[in-house]
This record gives sequence, structure tokens and C-alpha cells, in this order.
Amino acid sequence: AAGEAEFATGLALERAAFLALRESAEARALRHLFFAEREATKVPGLESVAPRPLEAVAVIGAGTMGAGIAVALADAGLSVTLVERDGEAAAAGLQRVADLYARQVKSGRLTD
Repeated sequence: AAGEAEFATGLALERAAFLALRESAEARALRHLFFAEREATKVPGLESVAPRPLEAVAVIGAGTMGAGIAVALADAGLSVTLVERDGEAAAAGLQRVADLYARQVKSGRLTD
């Protein structure tokens, strides 16, 4: 209806719709979620605690996502242990990691 009305009337209709939506239960819930997500990262009492150094990590599952995470962590200089359910899955995961690095070499982002 706002798109078919005169410009000023359309603006008034759009403003009324916006105000009604802004005060809806859904909008209040989304605002609450927005601020709750930010508050959840603030753990009381940890403001002055320095993080411990991270040197080694484990990635559980070496599928597409796990292999990508392992490569990103290795590229960041961390020692990475891949954990899989059996030898066959581990071999496939290591091949995925090798393929990711080969793709970077092929694109010129890395050298052999």
C-alpha cells in the first residue's frame, strides 16, 4: 500500500509500520539476544588474567571442516594433532590436509 500511495502518505505508512515492528516481541527478543551474546563473553573476575600461551591443539574429525581448521591452526604455528575414528579415516583426513596445501601451492600462495 505504501508503494502505491502519494510519497508523503507512503512515508507515513512506512514509518508507522517501522514503529510497530520496532516494538514487537520479536524485535525485543532480537535486541536481548544481541546484548546477551556480547555479555556472555565477559566472565567476571577475568579482567586482569593474561591468557596462557597456546602451543598445541587437537582437532577431532578430519573431514572437510576439520582439515581446514587443522591447516589454519598449523599455519598459525601451532602443533596440531588430528583425531579420527580409525586409520582409514585418518589417512583420508591427512590427504585432505595435503590437498589443501597443494591447492595453495598451485595458486601461488605457497611454494613447494
